[in-house]
Amino acid sequence: MSRRQPRTSFCPANSVSSLPLASYWQHCTALQPRQSIKRPKAVAHRTDGRHSSDSEHIHLDSTSIPHQLLVEGSIVMAESVRARVLLQQCLSATLVNSTETGEHRVEIGRGMVMFVCLFKQADESTVEKVVKTALSVRLSEDSDGRMTSVAQLPGELLVVPQATLGGKLHGKNMQYHGNIEKTQGERLFQQLVDRLREQHASVQSGVYGCRQVLSTCTNGPFSHVIDL
Repeated sequence: MSRRQPRTSFCPANSVSSLPLASYWQHCTALQPRQSIKRPKAVAHRTDGRHSSDSEHIHLDSTSIPHQLLVEGSIVMAESVRARVLLQQCLSATLVNSTETGEHRVEIGRGMVMFVCLFKQADESTVEKVVKTALSVRLSEDSDGRMTSVAQLPGELLVVPQATLGGKLHGKNMQYHGNIEKTQGERLFQQLVDRLREQHASVQSGVYGCRQVLSTCTNGPFSHVIDL
């Protein structure tokens, strides 16, 4: 008489995108009643931000907002990226913008170059987050070799509008569908520069939407990308 073989199955993580949210764990526990199930750190969300019912299917989409994540079996809300900032420590930097009225040239000494890209969901609250982060994050090295903020150094700050930070590779080309609309982006960028100047003594900036030529003497190089 042959022994009955134990039932073996699996519940692949990529099956999440094709199952209703409420029935996912029921499906897994039915297949593996005696085995421990490794919970995925995050699974899909609806593209319209509403809760998914048992009869509705959900799909992974990293660009939607707001979206829902299943973390350790519980639903939490998370916001997508609204701004991307590249902070680069420098010894000096020069930025030349080509505008309709001619060339606009600005220079800074020791401090930080701040490249800014705004996405479609960006608003006034995003501007405040960027300002707070730029002036408080400890990415500048003082004379004693300790890390400090550009405000405490104190150092100069050059703000550069950089829409290409929002690019995504599609085949052999870059796409920028997630970037903010130009008029709205120009308004928020100017608001960002104004708020920085209110809180920091030395702030220079580029011109939004113009051709730019940047020359910089980096210290390190020491660069960090921060999503907000």
